Amino acid sequence: MRFPRTRLFTTLVLFFSFSIRANADALNRFGGNTPISAYTPHSIKAILSPSLSSSASIALPGDAEYEELTTKYSDYNRPTYSAVVAVASIEDVVATVKYARENNIPFLVQSGGHSLTTSTQVTQNAIQINMRKLNYIHFDGERGSEYAVVGGGTLTGEFANATYAKNREVTVGSCPCTGVMGIGLGAGIGRLQGMYGYFMDNIVELTLVLYDGSVVTMSETSNKDLWWAVRGAGHNFGVAVEAVIKTHPQLNAGKHFVADMEFPVSRTAELFQLMNQISTPDLPPELAFFITAHYRGKSGKPIINIDFVWHGPREVALPYLQPFLDLSPIFKKEEYVAWDSLPWVTYLELNNILCSQPGGQRNFYAANAATYDISAMVSLFEDWEKTSKEYAGRATILLMFQTFGQGKVQAVETDSSVFPWRNGAKHFLIVQATYKDLSLRMTLDRWLKAAQNLIVESSGYGRLQQYVNYGHGFTDSAESLYGYDGRRMARLLELKDKGWIARDVDIAEASESQQEIGGGGGREE
Repeated sequence: MRFPRTRLFTTLVLFFSFSIRANADALNRFGGNTPISAYTPHSIKAILSPSLSSSASIALPGDAEYEELTTKYSDYNRPTYSAVVAVASIEDVVATVKYARENNIPFLVQSGGHSLTTSTQVTQNAIQINMRKLNYIHFDGERGSEYAVVGGGTLTGEFANATYAKNREVTVGSCPCTGVMGIGLGAGIGRLQGMYGYFMDNIVELTLVLYDGSVVTMSETSNKDLWWAVRGAGHNFGVAVEAVIKTHPQLNAGKHFVADMEFPVSRTAELFQLMNQISTPDLPPELAFFITAHYRGKSGKPIINIDFVWHGPREVALPYLQPFLDLSPIFKKEEYVAWDSLPWVTYLELNNILCSQPGGQRNFYAANAATYDISAMVSLFEDWEKTSKEYAGRATILLMFQTFGQGKVQAVETDSSVFPWRNGAKHFLIVQATYKDLSLRMTLDRWLKAAQNLIVESSGYGRLQQYVNYGHGFTDSAESLYGYDGRRMARLLELKDKGWIARDVDIAEASESQQEIGGGGGREE
């Protein structure tokens, strides 16, 4: 399949996309009777401030703090805020949620600000609940030193650093500047999942503030229905304010062997043939791959970068590494890296750029795949190279694919949580456009959508199977996120009938929601 000849150049960035999908009418139904227009930023601050702790603050448009707190990784279809409440306690979250709902004011929850969904655009003149002051990690709780108690404002990189410092390890997301809670609510894929399962498989207790301001703690033994639902669809239910996470003893002193190898685009077929061979039937649990396309590699030319990460020594990894070395990479860098530093060091230190350059227009599509279809990959990378060259300087496209071990992931019972793709997410394929010229918006979107269609058609699954944290927004069906057999959606609707989800939230429309808490609540990681 060939792409339509749209003309553009773009860069894909891998970040974790969470979306809120409340219908437009729901945004004006919060249980109160006062129209949103009756509330000004100053009235919000005057009325809400007395209910907050002394460490909390409210920033309004024009304040220096407001600009800092509302900065997002992407300006694409972004929400707007009348006020930002920087909460400092769970009680602050409760007070803000109750105030917003009682007064018909939409609200979103933000930690890292890396949401790439298209659907938060429906949320305008909202209250942002900024979680960053709830940033704490303790290993000295009553459960013992193997368990981390983590606050809802903690970033992935902060959690990884603290865990590594305790000589522990666990699966974490691959971008260090995303919020750790939003990652976990959607499952939490990562390099160590073959050894420890998804990040959510290591959460043993979770505390939410629900849409009505009530505080609920859940686990395998408490609030079991809600526990099932929040692991994979947690963004629909409330604000995650605290989690208890089981960690594991570090292996190999926490060091990973890393090889970054650059290849010309002409090697596409051979590279993906190798990927299929190595990942059939499964990767070793110690091995993880990131594959990225860069318009200018170390050679100054378009390249495919293979990021090979092995949890252990090089000599053990060599049987899997050697076939790539035999393809004569045009650039190669090998090193040992502490596991908490992997996101900053690997795939040409791309996250150092992505985490330090917020703003700009970024559009994002993704899909799961069972195999890398060679013809489709050749078509995709050839078209990427041509369009990148033609539109260099105006936009950027970076292709990013992830292949992780499935061992521990698939050892967990599929029905233990709402997440449907334990046996349907072997590879994660992502395409994203970055640009500033707004005249390219529709052209870029068509190209990205065509790329996603090509991936889906050749995925081996025969349909879109979507990791909820990589969801695009309105274009993703509930079935692509929660399964096509209807069982999970039916059970989620039962929980809504029981009152766990606000009545004004349509789950089918609120798919890949960002911690949707009822008619406008959500999380931007």
